[in-house]
Amino acid sequence: MKKHKKTLLYILISIPPVLGFLALILLWTSSTLDNIIDPFLKVTTTLTISIIFTILVLIGINFIKTNDMLKLAINVAISAFLAIFILYAGKAIYDFENTLKNITKKGYEYYSTAFVVRSNSNITSLLDLNNKKLGLLNDETSYEGYIIPKEEIEANEINANIDYENTFLNLISELLNGTYDAIVLPETYKEAFDFEEELSESLENLKTIYTKSKEVKKEQTETKPIVKGEPFSIVLIGTDKKIVGNRTDGQNYDVILLITVNPKTSDVLITSINRDTYVKSKCLNGYDRINHSGWAFGNPGAECLLSTIREFFGIDVHYYAMVDFKGMVNIVDAIGGIKIDVPKAFCEQDSNRKKGRICLKAGHQKLNGEQALAFARHRKTTSSTVRSQNHVVVIKAIAEQLVSVNLVKNYSKLLNIAEKNVLTNLNEEQMMQLYEIGMDWLKTSNYNVNNLRIENVVIKTSGSIWGYSANLNYPVYMVIPYQNHYERAVNLINTVLEAKTPTISKYLSFDLKKPFSFPDGPLQPREPDPRVITKNFVGRPESDVRYWDTKFMHNFWVTYEYEYHDTIPNGYVISQEFPVGTKLNYRTGMKVVISLGKKSDYISVKDLVKNLTGKTIQQIKGYLNNLGLKHRFEKVTDVEDPNVLHNTFIDIDKKTKAKKVIYKPEHKDETIVYIAFKGTEEMKTTKPIIELYGNPEITLEYGSTWNDPGCYYFHEFYWYDLDFTKVITNEDGIAIGIDTKTPGTYIITYTVTTKDGVISDPVKRTVIVKEKEEEQETSDPIDENQTEPSENNEDENQTEPSENNEDENPSEEGEE
Repeated sequence: MKKHKKTLLYILISIPPVLGFLALILLWTSSTLDNIIDPFLKVTTTLTISIIFTILVLIGINFIKTNDMLKLAINVAISAFLAIFILYAGKAIYDFENTLKNITKKGYEYYSTAFVVRSNSNITSLLDLNNKKLGLLNDETSYEGYIIPKEEIEANEINANIDYENTFLNLISELLNGTYDAIVLPETYKEAFDFEEELSESLENLKTIYTKSKEVKKEQTETKPIVKGEPFSIVLIGTDKKIVGNRTDGQNYDVILLITVNPKTSDVLITSINRDTYVKSKCLNGYDRINHSGWAFGNPGAECLLSTIREFFGIDVHYYAMVDFKGMVNIVDAIGGIKIDVPKAFCEQDSNRKKGRICLKAGHQKLNGEQALAFARHRKTTSSTVRSQNHVVVIKAIAEQLVSVNLVKNYSKLLNIAEKNVLTNLNEEQMMQLYEIGMDWLKTSNYNVNNLRIENVVIKTSGSIWGYSANLNYPVYMVIPYQNHYERAVNLINTVLEAKTPTISKYLSFDLKKPFSFPDGPLQPREPDPRVITKNFVGRPESDVRYWDTKFMHNFWVTYEYEYHDTIPNGYVISQEFPVGTKLNYRTGMKVVISLGKKSDYISVKDLVKNLTGKTIQQIKGYLNNLGLKHRFEKVTDVEDPNVLHNTFIDIDKKTKAKKVIYKPEHKDETIVYIAFKGTEEMKTTKPIIELYGNPEITLEYGSTWNDPGCYYFHEFYWYDLDFTKVITNEDGIAIGIDTKTPGTYIITYTVTTKDGVISDPVKRTVIVKEKEEEQETSDPIDENQTEPSENNEDENQTEPSENNEDENPSEEGEE
């Protein structure tokens, strides 16, 4: 064998060991492996792999010397396989570490603002906001409600009339009421505020015209370290909003599980907390639903939830892990689905909040991601307690499937999902400690999740009660935990945390396959105080009061009185019986006075019909225009009453008649007026009539502005199908437009043609444009005999339209 060929073969057999050693060095420098692999095992593994590579190289050299190419190829293949395996392991560790960094990241927070208008608005861009009324949040620390909008307004030089509201919900309400032309909201406002059906419908009447995003650096705050072997608690949060960046605010926390772990005893207690539980929030300054801890944009989000849970249960909990619903769907799909015994058939919304999209039959079955999410969320045909238990059932099923599937095959998918859909305040070291605890449990349980000591407690709560949200300044559905259930749950949590022998051992016998319940006993709601606090309704629309009234109707009511008011608009509150901040007891009523607006703004339908009876179409048109009522005419041809004349009033539409009273400023519906239409031969030959507005001859100064006063046209029998024509010519009959910088005489000819082709007599108006006057020198003497123009010249040369003409109010087609 030639020398250079041998050299190439020596290099070939050396490449896999070199790559393998490099990968091994990188692998051992991983901080992740430092936490899960014993140093002695590292040394042993390194020596073993080194010996294997050395042997393979020596054998390969021997094959080169004996020129045994087949055995050499097998030798190189084995060496390459070992190197690839080490490289693959290194890549897996690298991906794992990178995912840990991303889901525990503290580097930035992501904010996105939307400029929002009503769906029927003609505003389509930021530039359209010039001289418009724009609503911002009255909070200079809010990125989405104040900081980003202010920056965009300044950058785009928008000259808008800015006013402020205290909450985003107030901004939405005032936009829909017409107070603002546009407002600013978080970009995800439709998802974030879609917690009540009525509010959800209102959001459909809004549209986004512009969005702007911003990343903001955030200082890292260290959490309390996990001491190996010591008990700890972590809160698992499920949210229906996509996790973006490092933000946990602006979320609806649909799933809240307090997981208490004791590594010494291998006990895990999962306490299911109803998302609607009414508690005193540590950071929202009052009582609210516990899931609203993360709702308010700009608040601490998950940290607020942790502080509330610490206060509520009196325990030390510092960690959370948040998973969005899309993440759960993708995880279940990535592991091939989960097996669940569905107790009864139901239909539920999907992860995109589309109602009725997911329907399941009763029985043991394998569920995909969307089906598993629907099972975990459903409560309408069961109860909140059962839903809370189902959360744990799904988690257990996922754990069972994770153990049984080939994780080596699916790990890259799962890591990718975790990176996009999971967020936690645990650092990498704490995450690896949890991994160690989990692996120890799997070993002791023989890798069978059913053998683990996992208990679940659901705190029973009261039925539906509507309470006041300190966060939203809004009435919300909520439940109150029963005192005895709450106290026993606290006892169980402390038992696991303190690693003591359970004092109430019979309560730790929960089987995931059987429903859990505390022993029978008096069920006493743990009621917060106050239950209802009045808000300020004065100057607010009646709809705000009625929504609040509806939500509190079980324990509070409002009585309404109405009166005319000269300054407060119709439908807005004049006064309320109790001032803002009053604490109201159960079954307390409050009187609210609502404005009807000015008395002159009303007309009874009975009077309206009376005033129209016997009138012709021209008279009706003038009367309704003066009232400011939109209207249109419809002909009635089968009129048999000989006393009813052609072109006269018969009736108005049923919808308008049903109103009884019309409030003219807000009467936006079109009133239909039915007119008698009796056909005759005379109608086909009668000419339309044209009447000019203003003088038939008008003189204009050179370069002045020309506005045609227009004309009024009508037909004795028709009020529709009239074709109006206007032609402008010079004295020679040549068509030309009126140019006030071209002196001369212009003639405007108006004609109207019926549908039968009958043309009106032409009506003409003469417009004379005067010659340009020469400019006089200021030093020229003033001619004392010169007559000053009369102040009344203009009135003498042009007769103003009569009041009758104004009352006739011509159709838009006739006005130019």
